Amino acid sequence: MSPSRLHLIGSFQEGKVVRCEDPTEQAWLFLRLNGSPQFLAERFRTDCSETERLRLIRYATARVRQAHEFRMSSIDLSLLTRPLLLYYSALNLMRALLVLKWEVESPRAHGLKFIGAANLMEARAELQNGTFREYITRCAPGIDDSPLSISLEDALNRIPELASDYAYAFDRHTDVYRVTVEAFHDGYILLNFPNSLENFREEWSDMFPKLSGSMTLLEEGNRLETVIDASGSANDLYARVAQFCRAHLVSDLQWQGANPHWYAIRKPDSAPDLPREAYYHVALFILGSSVRYEPESLLELPAKEARQEWLAERILRLADRYFPQLMLERLHDLPIFLVPS
Repeated sequence: MSPSRLHLIGSFQEGKVVRCEDPTEQAWLFLRLNGSPQFLAERFRTDCSETERLRLIRYATARVRQAHEFRMSSIDLSLLTRPLLLYYSALNLMRALLVLKWEVESPRAHGLKFIGAANLMEARAELQNGTFREYITRCAPGIDDSPLSISLEDALNRIPELASDYAYAFDRHTDVYRVTVEAFHDGYILLNFPNSLENFREEWSDMFPKLSGSMTLLEEGNRLETVIDASGSANDLYARVAQFCRAHLVSDLQWQGANPHWYAIRKPDSAPDLPREAYYHVALFILGSSVRYEPESLLELPAKEARQEWLAERILRLADRYFPQLMLERLHDLPIFLVPS
């Protein structure tokens, strides 16, 4: 890399930045508006008959409202009960989104089957026909006929917002790695991975296949490079860098300003990659199912597995904060950053 290259400054995040008092409440304000019959009567456009359009509006309205009421009812509840209400909130949001984005009315089945385990982290969700399958087949091509079984540990391992908490609790890294992006005015892009990532230089293309077709390994360090089209204005180039990052990495859900940190998620050994929000949904499903079928296991967590209890509480808090934001982003096909004012 030439020392004369000039850096592009910025986080390379693009989308809608909303200044607000409370990001979680703001996400729900937007979602509740999308659950308003009057709002949807004006905005929701389909190719179906007017009778069918109004029926879909009623369907979506009821589920957005239920999602909000489940969420409100969960506030201040303990791990013994709260996961089930947050799961039903997420399930109803997913069903509403299927209608509002794809005009698909969800099957009544949830789309996941709970497989309990003595160790909560080993409890699993198996993919079946239902809401979850309907959703992920539209967001992740190639999932349709794939057998899928995800443990709670698998799901938590792939949630960027939980990575530092997981590492603190269990003293081991998750599948999520923070990457520093450097971009230059000549189109050169450099990705800097943590030096602590072992075997990166030998296995990086298998670890991160999304990067293997477009980047090459530098001679030293855990670094990858590529060059993109630098024609046009600086704004044009910035937009191309942002597009490159969105296609190959995972953005922070918080607005970073000039801080160019993104995430790379290591490919799982067996299961296919799922949309980001799917891992939140699976975690809520497993915890919610534990509430329904094995509540004594949650009641006993503080004495037996304090770290698991702490991590379960953290994922509930993070799901409450970020799952609605991810649903908004999916609805609008646009990154949305909710910034406390």
